[in-house]
Amino acid sequence: MYQGLSACDHICPQCGARLRMWLNTCSRCGKKIHADSALRKMGIAYLILGLGLCGVISYLAWVVALIMRHSSDPGATMRFTGTPLQAVMIFGVFGFVFLVGLTLLAGGVFQVTYGRKNTYVTKVALFWYTVIWVLYGIAVAADWVEWLLE
Repeated sequence: MYQGLSACDHICPQCGARLRMWLNTCSRCGKKIHADSALRKMGIAYLILGLGLCGVISYLAWVVALIMRHSSDPGATMRFTGTPLQAVMIFGVFGFVFLVGLTLLAGGVFQVTYGRKNTYVTKVALFWYTVIWVLYGIAVAADWVEWLLE
């Protein structure tokens, strides 16, 4: 892969400097260096956390959807009495949490596979998180304006 790289050397991911394995920080740029095995273990933790988060939020969304669907049934023991906008906001929050779980899964898969962090996944996730919060803010503002006009 790299010419002249011995078994006890590695490359700084920030600046590309050749470093000894026992160094924790790059001598050229000061970036903290993590061992591949530590990053892979953290990637497994991300995978478990992401799977758990996606599973739990999917189950909660399913239960809430069933409650909303059967709210008008005569024998229903639980009812959703909110507005359609509130229902959209509830599922928007569920979607946001599910997206966080998917981000953890994607980052975990990358870290386990390649033994390094992927900043692209984080940047894409932050973009979508921002989009979701902006849409949520617009929905809340629209509901607030509607409430004022009543």
